[in-house]
Amino acid sequence: MRTNASKLQMPRRQSRIFLSAACSTLALTAAFAVVIPEPAEARRGGYTRIIRQPADGSPLTIVVSLKEQRLQVFDSAGLVAQSPISSGRPGYSTPTGVFTILQKNREHYSNLYGDAPMPNMQRITWSGVALHAGALPGYPASHGCIRLPYGFSRSLFSMTQLGTRVVVNNNMVEPEPFRHPMLFAALPPGEADIPPPVRPVEGQADSSAAAGLGNVSAMLGVTPAAAAEAAMRVAARPMGSGPDVGNAKVPQQRTRIMATAERQAAIDESAAAIKGMEAVHAEAADHIAEVNGRLNAARQDLKGARLALPQLKRAADHAKREIEKAERRLKDFIQQQTREMSRMEAREEQRMKEHLADAGSDLASEVLLKRADERSAAHALDAQQRDEAALTESRLEGAYLDAIHDLELAQRFVSEQDGIIERRETRVQEVAQELIGVRKAYATARNALDAAIADHKRAIAALKQFAKPATVFVSRRTGKLVIRQGYEEVYAAPVKITFPTSRIGTHVFTATRFADRSETILDWQAMTLTSVSPELPQRAHRNGSDAAEAEELAPAPSAGNALERIEMSDETKMRIVELMKPGSAFIISDEGASPETGLYTDIIVQPRS
Repeated sequence: MRTNASKLQMPRRQSRIFLSAACSTLALTAAFAVVIPEPAEARRGGYTRIIRQPADGSPLTIVVSLKEQRLQVFDSAGLVAQSPISSGRPGYSTPTGVFTILQKNREHYSNLYGDAPMPNMQRITWSGVALHAGALPGYPASHGCIRLPYGFSRSLFSMTQLGTRVVVNNNMVEPEPFRHPMLFAALPPGEADIPPPVRPVEGQADSSAAAGLGNVSAMLGVTPAAAAEAAMRVAARPMGSGPDVGNAKVPQQRTRIMATAERQAAIDESAAAIKGMEAVHAEAADHIAEVNGRLNAARQDLKGARLALPQLKRAADHAKREIEKAERRLKDFIQQQTREMSRMEAREEQRMKEHLADAGSDLASEVLLKRADERSAAHALDAQQRDEAALTESRLEGAYLDAIHDLELAQRFVSEQDGIIERRETRVQEVAQELIGVRKAYATARNALDAAIADHKRAIAALKQFAKPATVFVSRRTGKLVIRQGYEEVYAAPVKITFPTSRIGTHVFTATRFADRSETILDWQAMTLTSVSPELPQRAHRNGSDAAEAEELAPAPSAGNALERIEMSDETKMRIVELMKPGSAFIISDEGASPETGLYTDIIVQPRS
């Protein structure tokens, strides 16, 4: 925890004894509500004064001025108390903004700064900023916390409660009474008009019990089942209609009791919505799994086709090489045979010359016959060689033609495989495109389910926290309105802000009390934490509507102007009205909620200086 502590110059045990004695003195002094003397270092910043006790039931607002090093406490009637402070020194500056008290502890010790005592600690951020007793040298000297005189810190501790608003600002701002037609009234309390308990609808008892709503409804005099029944009955009535009296219709006025019943019904409706969204989400999940399976199968088919293609191309290349070999063998044989035919023709011509020569010679018959036989044998051998050559040529031609056929077949296989790959690529693309659409549908279903779950949680919180003051926050930056009660978000909705590019300022409106016994009209106080000087004219944008608006001079960001610039739906207005009660706040700011806003905090706003 970053909480700093006053570095009292004494051991912890002695400091406890000293503080206990100081407590006794303060108790007597505070009872008379007079000026409380403080040590000299505290008096440098002015007197510590408990002017009066806060009005019963009136919400308190604590305002801290870092520039003046002063703290003031206000209720519905005005100033209650004031005291000097010591805030964070350079390097450990105290954050400014709108906070609430998150934790209170009479006896607390810093876990960062040497276990230093931090009496009457009241935490305003979980990151470690708190109000507590400590030394006041008359200037900023802490590690970020807001030090108070001990006696005053004890009195302040007794005045406040968890949720008390704390405004830390450079300059002192005082909440002033404020009236404006755009501020909200409250619904009248009404009387319970609840039928006898009925059998709860399916799932209602479980959701109510799980949310711990039985105790909440019982405190309001309404059982969950009866509240839901009443809500359904109220919802069935036309707006502004009521029971028959004679021939006339008595106007039906909406009350807090009715709103409570509607909140119970909203829990059951949101639980049913979750079931519906879960079914849609499950169907979308199954669809995405099915399409994913088809996509994976299509990718595997494409992968197999692509893996087969190189083998087919290698077969085609091999067929080309075989053609080249067959063609080369055939050409070589033809060339060789051409030479051999020339030699055969030469031998045949030689044999013919020898035959003619033998015919005119006087050789013996036996010799001539022998020579003739030899020529006949040589002729027969040449004829046999010609026949064998013709067979060889025919065989080589066949091999060449077979190689051509093999190449054509291989090339057709490659071409067909290219077509298969192209078709499978197209299929993969189609399924992948289908998957994109399915994923969008799944994301839509997931978002709808998450929204339904968030709505259900808000509905549960809205009933659990219904009796508590509400904090309504409007951010110009986000264009959203958020409501928190009891540190839980109970409602959220978009809003429209006129002059959206012009600052609106940071303003805090606090409902201090009911103005009359009807408990509908509220008295309000307002604080503006930012400058109200008007903005300079802006250069017009090119697009028409923005240009026309930018050409107009935005009004000064005052409290009244801020209320007038916010436009919201009738449903949102009604949700705000049904939650308004003393202690509720309406905060408007240029900024979004601070990162300090979270679990177990109200809405924290930290406007820029």
